[in-house]
Amino acid sequence: MNRRQMVERILATGAGGLLLPKAGTSLPLHNPEEDGGSQQTKKQPADVAPWKPEFLDSHQNETLLVLAELILPGSNHAGVNRIVDSLLSVDTQENQKQFINALSAVDAESQRRFGHPFQALTNEQQHEVLRYASTSQRGQPEEDTDWSWFMLPQKPSSNPPRLRDHFEHLKMWVAKTYLATETGMKDLGWTGNYFFPEFPGCKPSSESH
Repeated sequence: MNRRQMVERILATGAGGLLLPKAGTSLPLHNPEEDGGSQQTKKQPADVAPWKPEFLDSHQNETLLVLAELILPGSNHAGVNRIVDSLLSVDTQENQKQFINALSAVDAESQRRFGHPFQALTNEQQHEVLRYASTSQRGQPEEDTDWSWFMLPQKPSSNPPRLRDHFEHLKMWVAKTYLATETGMKDLGWTGNYFFPEFPGCKPSSESH
């Protein structure tokens, strides 16, 4: 399976139809060339302070790095964790709490199964946790889930979320963020060479004024 097919499959299993923010919001795009590629292998210049998350703590950020790369390989190179952290830093407290709870739920399942947090597991153990998380029973019906992207409070549900709900929430964040980056858009076929022969919706008038 090539990368484009992988992205399309993820979209078809829960993150599709919601690739970009709603009108009136903005999303920072990441260009890997600006930071020399993967943040894990980049050597910072001596006069530039290393990047630090604004909202997530170091453990949460490391967990997100591992999770994002397993959910959608290439996420770390595209800087998904940095964008997610930036968005969460200005999001509502309710949405911030929901994201942290989702990360914590994955860690809790990892501790229950293997006695270690998710990022400390072997690759095989991580895949086992995610297989269970992606196939276990939902606590909230899918139609009750509000997939609003940004700055909008989540719709309350009478059912507490289960591990499957937490995993779907994290997958949605990773997929939508990745697909809003230059790398993600190119995976879907964007070449950067598109142009409009005229501004959409603003055809020149033939009438003289």
